[in-house]
Amino acid sequence: MKSNRPRTFSAMIIFLLLYACTASPQLASAPTNTNLPPTSTPTEIPPTTTPTPLPEGPCANVLYPLLPGNEWVYQTNGTEGQARMIFQVTGVENDLASFRVTDESAGVTTDDTVRCQDRAIVNLPLIYISLLLSDYLDGVLNTYQEAGVTAPSYQSFEENNWSYSWGVEKLVEQPVKVQAPGLQSGHILRSNIVKIQSETTGAREAVTVPAGTFPQAILVSNEFRTPVTIGNTSASFIVKYREWYEPFVGLLKIQTDSASLDYSGVPIPFPLDKTLELVEYKVVTQ
Repeated sequence: MKSNRPRTFSAMIIFLLLYACTASPQLASAPTNTNLPPTSTPTEIPPTTTPTPLPEGPCANVLYPLLPGNEWVYQTNGTEGQARMIFQVTGVENDLASFRVTDESAGVTTDDTVRCQDRAIVNLPLIYISLLLSDYLDGVLNTYQEAGVTAPSYQSFEENNWSYSWGVEKLVEQPVKVQAPGLQSGHILRSNIVKIQSETTGAREAVTVPAGTFPQAILVSNEFRTPVTIGNTSASFIVKYREWYEPFVGLLKIQTDSASLDYSGVPIPFPLDKTLELVEYKVVTQ
């Protein structure tokens, strides 16, 4: 009889080999990093601003925009009460602007012209200073332009970074009586020279007038000077005042600071606390 042991032993070896193969441990793979890089927020590009075009026309001045249809209403406030004035631009032809001034308090209307040059105002009459000095002047200062400009152009201000000084000289056409408090009356004679020196440092100030609030008004400081004859004596009539303007809107306010008669370098001050303010306006945009 043959023995069966060898077959059994062989079968067991095969079984163990198969078990070893199937039972071998599997290596765990490292986890894959699936984090995505953060998405950067795109930088917002500001919209391109289109500069506001400047008004067109030979008399489209930055301080006095004399364009047809423009209109300003002013009132003065002082110890003698209030006065009201309307300034209207009635037309512009070539380098001449026509305007009408109505003094509602006096019931007087005057038509006149202004000469312009490259958007500078050359010879604006002394309307506003005459109103401010009405307590001491018996009449209006009618003058003829001799030299300088009343209001430089926008380009002149820009080229000097709005730090600029200028002046104007005017020849008096009719004598005007001057009566300062406590002093003998005098006269601003015909052919006397009126000089006005103006300056801006580029300073901007917030100004509130009856017409509204203007947060970036241009400040202009001025000195008015003209000879005055009192008896046989000659003196200088000097007034210092400040003005505020909104570019291409116009004059907003005038505030007098001091007034005096200067005798040979000795000033004799007298009270002058008066303001002129814009009440309402209509400005044409082109």
